[in-house]
Amino acid sequence: MLLDSGTLRICRLENNADAGNMPKDRLIQLRTHYYGERTVGYGRQYAAKGVNEQVDMVARIWQDRAVRIGMYVVTDDGNQYRVDNVQQLFDEDGLRVTDLTLSQLEALHDVSGEV
Repeated sequence: MLLDSGTLRICRLENNADAGNMPKDRLIQLRTHYYGERTVGYGRQYAAKGVNEQVDMVARIWQDRAVRIGMYVVTDDGNQYRVDNVQQLFDEDGLRVTDLTLSQLEALHDVSGEV
């Protein structure tokens, strides 16, 4: 298995506005992974359309059980995605991996470095 599509940063969303001010969300980087972009299958795409959602990418990383639905991903090219599904699997070599189903964000957030 090749995880050669680049690196992605797993982030959480945090409001960093001062008390009483308008919310100002930013992404806080939690960890970094090499990833391999996977094919978005017909079944996955069809299921997403059934609930008015869009699957923009599926990324495979080495197993990381800390990644949760609702977290965010930022790729090397600056694209930002919401994690809509997390699957813990074994790859074709029997190695533990995590597949992330991602939908691209329309409004981008500022991104900070690691906490």
